[in-house]
Amino acid sequence: MDAQVFDGSLSGFTPNGDGRNDTWRILTGKPVVPSVRLNRWGGLVLESTAFDNNWAAHDLAAGVYYYTVDVPGCKTSFKGNVQVIR
Repeated sequence: MDAQVFDGSLSGFTPNGDGRNDTWRILTGKPVVPSVRLNRWGGLVLESTAFDNNWAAHDLAAGVYYYTVDVPGCKTSFKGNVQVIR
């Protein structure tokens, strides 16, 4: 199965409650729920086996976080970084 993990080139989001770019969204283009691991400085800050696209990083400081996304049916894990902007 092929999957595009993100729509466009989203490299950051601003969870400030203004209704714009408040959540980090993963779009697979498939009716599946991805598994997500997110870390910073080698420490795990989010692990979800059923990511639901409404995560707003309320408890995280501004900064760059590194993700691994596994989509059921895909042979490849998607890896990269996302920036939380406060």
